[in-house]
Amino acid sequence: MTHQLFVYGSLKRNNNAGRSFNSGLLETRGCTFLGEVSKQLPLKMLSMGRFPTLVPTGDGSRSLIHGEMVEIDEKTLGVLDRIEGHPDFYQRVKYPDVLGDAWVYILPDTDRERWGRLDQQEVASGCW
Repeated sequence: MTHQLFVYGSLKRNNNAGRSFNSGLLETRGCTFLGEVSKQLPLKMLSMGRFPTLVPTGDGSRSLIHGEMVEIDEKTLGVLDRIEGHPDFYQRVKYPDVLGDAWVYILPDTDRERWGRLDQQEVASGCW
């Protein structure tokens, strides 16, 4: 079984965070790059210092988020869940009205206390 995944930070091809251990991970696991994608999502991008995160806007407003769509296998999805700390840190969710059947990793709205203490500078461009 394969899955579509919307990636927006250190999992992107040729990401600017070359120092990240995620750099090149999807390429080495044989994922299929489906294209660059820019979508209006009910999320905003925050800088967590060395990596970005997406968090719910809280008011239903939408932000333009730039990323890539990839297709991965079940085993790779499991590896990414462990790397991203799903479900304890990031949560893997779907926004079918915008991303179809694709997954995306976000920090949930219920975690505002946790991410509120971190470097949370908004990335207004929506591009990491």
